[in-house]
Amino acid sequence: MWALLAALALAGSLVRECDGTSSKMDFLPLGHVRTDPIINPTCLSGHVHTFYGAAASLRPETTYQDLVNAKGNSGTVEENMSLYWHPTIYAVNNGKYVRDPIWFASAYYVWVTGQTTAFPDGFKMVAGQGGEPLAQATAECVGPSPCEKSDCSKPTNSFFPRTACAELEMSMNFPSCWDGVNLDSPDHKSHVAYSLEDGRFDGDCPASHPVRIPQIQLYTRISNYDGGRHEFSDGTGHFHADYFSGWNSNFLQKVLDECSNDSDAASPDAFCEDFFTFRDGPKDGQKEDTNIVDELLPLQPDPPVDTKLITPEKINNVAQLPLGACTGTLLPSVPTQTPVPQPPTPFPTRFPTVEKDENDDDDDDDEEEENDICDKFSNRKKCRNRKGCVWNQREKHCYSKKNEDVCGRIKNVKKCRRRKGCLWDREEKHCHSEEEEEDDDDDGDGEGEEEEGEEEEDSGEDEEENEEEEEEEEDEEEEDDDKQCDSIFNPNKCKRTAGCRWISKRKRCFSNKNNQCKAISRPKTCNKKRGCRWNKKKKECQ
Repeated sequence: MWALLAALALAGSLVRECDGTSSKMDFLPLGHVRTDPIINPTCLSGHVHTFYGAAASLRPETTYQDLVNAKGNSGTVEENMSLYWHPTIYAVNNGKYVRDPIWFASAYYVWVTGQTTAFPDGFKMVAGQGGEPLAQATAECVGPSPCEKSDCSKPTNSFFPRTACAELEMSMNFPSCWDGVNLDSPDHKSHVAYSLEDGRFDGDCPASHPVRIPQIQLYTRISNYDGGRHEFSDGTGHFHADYFSGWNSNFLQKVLDECSNDSDAASPDAFCEDFFTFRDGPKDGQKEDTNIVDELLPLQPDPPVDTKLITPEKINNVAQLPLGACTGTLLPSVPTQTPVPQPPTPFPTRFPTVEKDENDDDDDDDEEEENDICDKFSNRKKCRNRKGCVWNQREKHCYSKKNEDVCGRIKNVKKCRRRKGCLWDREEKHCHSEEEEEDDDDDGDGEGEEEEGEEEEDSGEDEEENEEEEEEEEDEEEEDDDKQCDSIFNPNKCKRTAGCRWISKRKRCFSNKNNQCKAISRPKTCNKKRGCRWNKKKKECQ
């Protein structure tokens, strides 16, 4: 009898493990400003926050429709127009509050496939306030070393380490159970709850909150954390965060019902890429952190969110941080063009059904969607890696193979011959597709085969020239990146320049691509970095 029960328990645990699914979505910060669209929707908030996600205005009155209509986001997933924020992190050096630069952040969505309900449109929640134990807020010091800065004062809380770290990784969990009725609550947390099994994403939900929702596990990181006294902008060591859903609930529901990748926790190599559109795709397993940041930089909103349009108050390198809800100067909203209102999305069902007419022809819609996806790639390599897309080097633009006459856009003989599927017409001095040439052959012309034969003779030489040109272009791009960053001597301008990074101790601007080793100023951190070694004579990382 006991053996049978044990076998059943083991089988149940195996089922649970197989049902677990996760997706990792990375972000760079949108901005830092004293607003909180959930807790203080009409005035400035009690303390400064760091935001990630949809490139909305970040004003107190930000709405769900603002998130949906935002032009882009600071993360990797195109469909994720949600907004995440937490109290800004500060180092206290010699009586001054200096904002810690966030390296990058990640939101892990973890759920039980087929048993989880999507966040309804406009859903909001706050978690981790007051040190809620089920939020499991932690700070992990990777590569600890002694604090070496001028002010290594003891922290006023137990969350931030006093020692320096090559990387400080902070994380916390949101609740995974919902009352199934309210999008928000007066305290912004009573409508949600943690599961009965230590807050696990797959634990049983309490009877008061019976609806299981995806658990969001939020991570944020500081590279080269200098140790000493650090604290959140509210003066505490409590890592709490806010979440404002910007998903289309029906889209998210489909992912929650159909994607499964057998990850029982937040997994750095799980993505559900067949369902989400990753702007840094295609994904190829777990990536180095430096590569993640490099790929995020060109994805950031342009122009960036300007927080000076919200409030003029200074929030960095100050003797005292601005505090107090509904205090300070909130600038009036800048009028923008009124967006066309969209019909509300129906409330998500756990297992949505879609009726489809067999006579419907969706080919046109699919082609338009594919063309839109290709148009969004501004990087040559990413365009070429995307199935169905092709890069036009002359116009430096990405086109869909199906919907764009790529050959017709090429004006150069060699480039036409190098382009797969394209042929050059000498008489008309025009580049066209092989399909057009085949049509000419059917008419009895006979000239197409001759030209095709001539082009095949030259194809080997043209391909070699093309490879050399691409290598030269890549070398020139890397040299330009180095020169561009090296010529910048202003810290703020360096941080705003894509591909550049300011190193305070060395008072220099480095290129993220080619100076990863040079940018490291500590021997221990340098030696731990793959491909880097500390030169004792020159006292620099090479």
